[in-house]
Amino acid sequence: MMQKIEYNKRKSKFKNIVLEHLRAMTIPQLKDDLEINFTKNGYNGNLIIEISEEDYFYANSSFSDISRFPARIKATASALKSLNFFGKFNITHYNGILRISQI
Repeated sequence: MMQKIEYNKRKSKFKNIVLEHLRAMTIPQLKDDLEINFTKNGYNGNLIIEISEEDYFYANSSFSDISRFPARIKATASALKSLNFFGKFNITHYNGILRISQI
């Protein structure tokens, strides 16, 4: 089931970190996985997300309380949209390591 999630509206330290890594890429497409190591752990997750030009993205999740949606994955979706990366991505986060793969 695809769930509609709003992009970040407020500043996010996680979004800034992801933006920094995306901007440092030499190829404007995510042909290979991008891996980001955070200094602290957060919620683990493995989600397929679809970035759209609208005010929200879709995720294959079913959180009954949307406020429990993983902040780092939401920040990643927001960063991808900011840099006009649209389409489907697999985003994983385990033990402080975030991985972004375009599908």
